[in-house]
This record gives sequence, structure tokens and C-alpha cells, in this order.
Amino acid sequence: MPTEGNIPHSREKPSFSPAHRYRSSNVSWKSNEILELKNRFRDPSLDAMDEENGRTELIKKVISLTTSGIDTSSLFPEMLLAGATGSLIEKKMVYLYIGMYAGANQELALLCINTFQKDCADESPIIRGLALRCFSGLRLPYLSEYILPLVETCYSDRSAYVRRIAIMSSLELSVCHDSLRTRDTREIIDKMVYDADSGVCINAITTLGHFERGTSMERQKVPLGLLVPPSITKSMVYFLLNRLREMSDWEISTVLWRTANYEVTDEQEMYDIMNLLEESIKTLNSALLISVSNFFIRLARKDETLLFHVCNRLRKPLLLMCSYSSPEILYILLMHLKFLVHLSPQSFHESYRGFFPRLGEPSYIKSTKIDVLVKLLTEKNVGSILDEITYCIKESRENHDIVSKCARSIDGVCDFLLVNRGVLKADLFDAISGKLHTFHRRLLDHPYDDFAREMSIRSLPKILSLGNVDDGTFIRSFISINEVKKLDLSSRDTVFSILYTLRNFPQSIAQAPYILELIIGMHSILSYELRDNLLRTSIMLFAKRPSETLKALRNLLVIEMNDFSNADIRDRALMYHRALSKGVLYAESIARGAYSCQEKMIRCQCADTTTKSMDILFDEFNSISIILNKPIAWQAARS
Repeated sequence: MPTEGNIPHSREKPSFSPAHRYRSSNVSWKSNEILELKNRFRDPSLDAMDEENGRTELIKKVISLTTSGIDTSSLFPEMLLAGATGSLIEKKMVYLYIGMYAGANQELALLCINTFQKDCADESPIIRGLALRCFSGLRLPYLSEYILPLVETCYSDRSAYVRRIAIMSSLELSVCHDSLRTRDTREIIDKMVYDADSGVCINAITTLGHFERGTSMERQKVPLGLLVPPSITKSMVYFLLNRLREMSDWEISTVLWRTANYEVTDEQEMYDIMNLLEESIKTLNSALLISVSNFFIRLARKDETLLFHVCNRLRKPLLLMCSYSSPEILYILLMHLKFLVHLSPQSFHESYRGFFPRLGEPSYIKSTKIDVLVKLLTEKNVGSILDEITYCIKESRENHDIVSKCARSIDGVCDFLLVNRGVLKADLFDAISGKLHTFHRRLLDHPYDDFAREMSIRSLPKILSLGNVDDGTFIRSFISINEVKKLDLSSRDTVFSILYTLRNFPQSIAQAPYILELIIGMHSILSYELRDNLLRTSIMLFAKRPSETLKALRNLLVIEMNDFSNADIRDRALMYHRALSKGVLYAESIARGAYSCQEKMIRCQCADTTTKSMDILFDEFNSISIILNKPIAWQAARS
């Protein structure tokens, strides 16, 4: 055991910190290894070594160090020389290295021009295509004059693989240099759409689409992010559609998307195209099915009867695909189905059960299905749909999103009943109204009491506007002083619903004056719109229950007449004060007359506020705009 005076050398205090010592040794080790690799590349006997110690293993080590984040740019000349080999594996790794370091070694990158030019003339089409792809992917401005002749030569290469890469290389060059997006280049690519190889056709129409997008953006006709289908001719469309059987699902989807803007000349041509695409409807590929749907609805968009038949034909394949798709694909399909339901709801009325939420589905799937169900309400299915929504609340006891969506769906059900009140039979109307009351009580019994109650309060104006309500039980179950204290009174919808109920059912709520006094106490956080609403409700409630409401109304008028923050609200308070001096009924008639327009708006809220955006989305079907439910132009304006 060492004594105090004989401490081992390893216990002495080091002159550098361990981290510094580690970094120093690590950097030194890396430098030594790169120097060793450089010497091994220059070894004349490298070609005679076996495979484990030869050039391939050296290149693998360089790539391994590079992907580990080590700077190996000092090996750039050696790697260029190593590219002069007949091994395809070595060439791929060398091209990968050149692509990573060409931008940082632009002067040394000139040395690779001869190598790429030589490889582009190689006998192997794989090497020719690989060299052209790597050379055009360097994106160095001064190399364009060397790359362009190679691309033009490869347009007519005997190998389809090389021709495909030549087209995409022209796209790479046009991205870096707008001047290379010339009319001659477009004419060449236009001709290559008729190539015998389907892959060349797809690359050609894709490149033309990007060219059109660039031109449209220059003219400020299209926002960033929206791909524009290329300008197409009748002969091009027929050539591509007649070759669909030779193409894969992805290639067919691309063709259909790029040719979707084609305008047919007559009805017979439209039916001929639909017959060509009939087989594609039976596909098991979701992307292809949506592409075919996009093509069909664009052909039928000008004829409502034909659009109904088209949506009816697409209904079964889309619903069948929804039954076995993953949640992610299912959501995309549902969003497109939701748009089709907006276009032609009659086509989906018989299949409303296909949109019933299933046990275990994610909340975003259930929410979308509930939205679709509300759009499919008819006289025959309104009861079944309402029962299903009620069951969703019982099933989703811990999911606020589903409870919120179910509560908001009541507005859609009420709108349907109000519009069809004269069509529906009296007993059916009463039965549905009773189910709505049961639905609200189910919200009250939800474990998340406060949240569910607030959502039900917001739906009260629509429910009460239907009539057939037992004032003594139904309304009192929602509105009481204790329950109102639990609600978020900073929410406009919640306060508006409470005021609506107090105004129209003052005798059914025993604590109505005290609830009004509670809201007046929170006067400072209310918006000007709600303050105006509060003034009128106070006058109307005072007319029905004057002795209990007098104190609250006096306090509100004093507050508003002495508040100069909003001249309109102050003038209204003065007007009601003068009207009360002429009589309570006179003041009530003024307040009720001001409300008549708002109450009509409640009954006419069923008009779809998203009609304008839906019409714009028609042109952006089969794009991310359908998923976001907003046109891409609106998204670009917001950003």
C-alpha cells in the first residue's frame, strides 16, 4: 500500500484537463489516419492488393469517416483519381464523395470534368446515367457549359435509363439557371413525352409541370408550393391514356394528375376517357383511386346530373378502401370523401353507415366522420345519426376533442330540423327534438362536467329555437347560478348562449336576475358586442321580472353611461335610459326590435359558410389543400 510520500504517478494532478487531453489525442488520431489513407492511395502497388486491402476498402474508409462528420476534404484529389476505375461500386462511392465536397472545393472540382465526360461516354448505360446524374447534381454555376452538351447528347441515348436521367438533369439545371429553361429545351422534352419507355414519359411530363410552375410564378399567377400541370394537347392525352396498362400505379397517378386540366371537346370524348379509366377505379392503391376521382369530377364538374352519377360510382370503391386502410391513409381518404359529400351529398345518403365511428379509432378519424355524418342528414337517417353521435359521447368518456365535436354537431342537426320543419312529419320532428334533449342530458352526465356543460350551453340557442321544450325541467338543468359560475365567461359563445336563454325564457329560470347580475359583474372582460347584448337582455328581463332585475339594470346603466371607451355603447345606454322614462313596455319593444334581426340569423345559420373556399378547393383536389381544408392561396397569403 503506497504511503503518503510514495503516491503513484497516475494520481498526480494532470497538467491538462481530461477532456482537453481526449480531444487533443482524438484530433491527432484522425489527422494521422487521414495522412495514412492519403499515403495508401499513392501506393503504386494498390491495384495489385487483394480486395480486403485494395482500393475499394480505402474508399469505404473515406466514406465512413465522412459520414461520421470528419473533414476529409484533403483527400479530394486522391478520390478523384480513384474514380478512374471500372468498378461500379467504387464509382458510386467516389461520386457520393464528390457531391459532398465539390461545393467546398470548387477549384479542385474542375478536375472532375474530364472524368465525368469520359464516364458519360462509357459503354455501360448504368455508368453513363450515374455520371450524368452526379455531374448535374453538383449545381456549380461555372460547370453548366460542360454539363449542357452532355445532357443534350443523352436525350437521344439508346438506353431508357440514361434518357430518364437526362430529363431530370435538365430540370436540375433549370432550377439553378432560369436562362437554361429555353424554348428549345421544352420542345425536346415535349417530344420525349411520346418515348417508348413509360419512365421517360413520366419524367418528361413532370419536368414540363415544373417548367410551367416556374413560368407561372414569374408571372405571379400561382403561389409558391402549388405545382402546375403542364400545357397538354389532345394527342398527348390520348397517347398517355392509351398506355396506362403498361404503367405502374404510381406512374398512372402521375399521368392522371398532370393531365387533369384537359378540356374535352364534346360529350362523346368525355365518355371515351371515362371508359379508359374504368379499370383504374378497381385499384387497391389509394393514391391512384384519388387521382382517378380527381380526373372524373373535373370532367363532370359542369353537369350536376353527371357529377351525381360520378360521385355515386366512386362511392363504393372509396368506402371499401376506407374499411381496410391504416389511420393515416384513412384520414386522407375521409377528407377527400368529405369534399365529395359537399359536391353531391345525395350520392352518399344511402351509405351513411359507412361513416359511423368505430371502436378504437383515433380521435381525428372520429371527428372527421362526425363532420361527414352531419352533412348526410335526411328524413330517414337523422334519428340513427343522432343516436350514433350520442353513443360516441358515451364511448369517448375521456376525450375532450370528441365531446366537443359531438356537441358542435348539434348545430348541424338543429339547422337540418329548422330548414325541413315543414317537410318532416310532426311526430318525427317531436321524436328528434326529444333525442336532442337526451343528447344534452348525456353531455351533463359526462365525467368532465364543466367542459361538457359549457359545450351544451353553447348549443342551447339552436335547441331552444326548435320549440317543444319543457321549460320547467330542461332549461333549469342547464342554467343555474352555481353552474354558470363554473363556466368560462370569457368565451363569447358561452355568454351569448346564456343571454339568449335568459332573454327568451325568463320565467323558466328562477335565478335569472342573479345570473344576469353575475355577468354584469364581469363587465370589464366582455367585448363591445356582448356589452350591447347584455344591455338589451337586461331591458327585456326587467320587463318580465322588474322587482328582481331593477338593481342589476340600474348598476349596468350607470356603468355604461359613465364609460367613454365606446361611444356607441354609451349612446345605447342613454337611449334605453330615456326609453324607460316613457315606460317599460316601450323600452322592451325597442330592445326586442333590435334583436329581431339576430334571431332570424340564428334560424338561417344553416347556410354553409365555407362554400366559397370549397369552390376554390375544387381546382386543388388531390392536394394538401384538401387535407388542410384551405386553398393553398389562402395559406400563402397568411404566411
